[in-house]
Amino acid sequence: MRNKHPSTHPTRNAATVTMALLAMFAWCGSATGAFYIDCGSCHGTSQKGMAIANYQTTTNLGNGLLKVFQVYPGQTAVIQWAVTNGYGGEYGLNLNSLDAGGVNNGSNHMAYTADPAWSSYFPGTATNFFMVGCTTNCPDTWAFTLAVKTNTPADFYMVQTQMAGYDSASVMWSQQESFYVQVVARASKLSISEVSNSVIVSWPSASDGILQQSSNLAASSAWTTSGFSVTTNANGTNSIHIAPSAGTLFFRLADP
Repeated sequence: MRNKHPSTHPTRNAATVTMALLAMFAWCGSATGAFYIDCGSCHGTSQKGMAIANYQTTTNLGNGLLKVFQVYPGQTAVIQWAVTNGYGGEYGLNLNSLDAGGVNNGSNHMAYTADPAWSSYFPGTATNFFMVGCTTNCPDTWAFTLAVKTNTPADFYMVQTQMAGYDSASVMWSQQESFYVQVVARASKLSISEVSNSVIVSWPSASDGILQQSSNLAASSAWTTSGFSVTTNANGTNSIHIAPSAGTLFFRLADP
């Protein structure tokens, strides 16, 4: 269980702590050309205090195995952090790489609307970042709603998050982790393959389409919601397995 909000600083009010957290990220950290504030430049002790949650899958695109939040253009990704340890002191969480206009990955650009509950620092600049802090309220889970705009191309966009604080012994510590926001094209397609005398129908897990099936396309009510058991796979797809005894069937993804 994580440490609860400390009782060792009873006279510290919310405004004082907020200013301390702002200093922790804005003035102590250093900005770089990669559009992020480096909290570790001051909070040099590496300690794990958070775990990214609510993601859909993982992938390795050359930067190690990273967690992935999948979303369609025009939808909202809900990014969550589970606090595993506050080390008996104050801490803050931030999101980097969200510069003034969006997230750039070298070839495409993700435009977004940020969670209004998080404070924005250096807005309108390349070092813009968002922050919340553990002051009078220290929930076990924090969330950031990232609304991806409809003009965002389908691609992977890397975002960095950091947690930094000072523990009950005034040791300044931090943790950094990167993750992807995967913007998925809405036009999801079904894939069909044959494995071990079974037919596998698969489609992207991020799709909001409803799998429907039919055995007779000439019928007046040909399509019904598929009754096959759906498996969610680690590669970011859903799939169903069909035995040869099922006979002739047709499948499609219908709009919800």
